[in-house]
Amino acid sequence: MNYSFSNRIAALQPSIIREILKATSGQDVIPFSAGNPAPETFPIEAIRSFTRDILEQDPVTALQYGITEGYSPSVRR
Repeated sequence: MNYSFSNRIAALQPSIIREILKATSGQDVIPFSAGNPAPETFPIEAIRSFTRDILEQDPVTALQYGITEGYSPSVRR
C-alpha cells in the first residue's frame, strides 16, 4: 500500500507531551512530570457499571456522534 502525504508533514514537530508520556511509561518510573493519576485510584467498577447500563439501555445513541455537550439520555433523535 502506498501513502501520499502533504509536503507539510515534513515540518511537523514531535509533541512534547507525547515524548514525556513515552519516557514515563515504564513500570519502574513514577511519572511526576506527566501528571498521571495513580492507577489504583481509578473508579473501574463504577465506570464498568455505568458503561454497562448505558450500552444496555441506549447503545446507538451512546456510541454515535452527537452534540458536543455529551451524552444525554433525555435527548432523542
